[in-house]
Amino acid sequence: MKVHLKAGLVAGLFFPLNSFATTFGPIPVFMQAQNSQYIVRGRVIGSPQVRPEKNVQRPYTYWHVQIDEQFQGETLPPNLEVREPGGEIGDLGYHVAGTAEFSDGEDTFIALHDTPEAGVKEVVGLASGKYTVQPGKNGKPVVMSGLGNPISGDDGVPLSPEDFSSLLHRIARGEATTADKNVFVSRQVSHGKEDEHSAVEQAAAKKQSMSRPAPEISSQTALSASTGTAISAAAKAPANSPIAVQQSGAPTEENSTGSSSWGWVIALGVLVGLIAGFYLMLR
Repeated sequence: MKVHLKAGLVAGLFFPLNSFATTFGPIPVFMQAQNSQYIVRGRVIGSPQVRPEKNVQRPYTYWHVQIDEQFQGETLPPNLEVREPGGEIGDLGYHVAGTAEFSDGEDTFIALHDTPEAGVKEVVGLASGKYTVQPGKNGKPVVMSGLGNPISGDDGVPLSPEDFSSLLHRIARGEATTADKNVFVSRQVSHGKEDEHSAVEQAAAKKQSMSRPAPEISSQTALSASTGTAISAAAKAPANSPIAVQQSGAPTEENSTGSSSWGWVIALGVLVGLIAGFYLMLR
């Protein structure tokens, strides 16, 4: 417990509560397939399980997927365990912006690769490697990427599950046409959920955050996916984006009078004093 609490205190000192986002450019489905060992279609069974990964001892979230069809790679068993980095176990929290999310009963296409864990596969490119079957505007099922965008060709018409299956089969057989290679996971740069709001909404959120008191430090911690550095659990921000380049959001702006700056300076001084006291108590 001491280790977790100290980590939380250190995190509070060095990591401001900025939003974290993942950004990626347009990705062709053809390229996604080339970078994947396996591509399957299956149904998610039951609730996820969070447990420490055996090699790195960090939380990973595991789902059970019943395979209905396989398009690429060596033959997989009918029931597969699929993981994504992140999750919470006790006081240890680990969040990766842009990871794919699954739900019980979901009909999904998934691009996968092997992991050090026997029998366990991992999604390629985080959320970009997951495609979900959902009802379209006309009620007919269409394929949506894990980024929330419909999979469509040059004509802009969303692909049905049958069309998407045929596309994957042609790619796997090496018969992809020029049109096939122009089917994209997303045709525009995508960001995390926190970046989907309008500029007006962002400005309002910043103004509201400036009026709030300084947040308390939690004993729960999170680990950065790229560096393994501890960050405060309060800084965990959900995001829905893939292949990824993590970037931090801009620091909170000061108001025009400068009163906000003095308020934060005073709050920081009090916080440092409290942390020093806790640290002496824990030694």
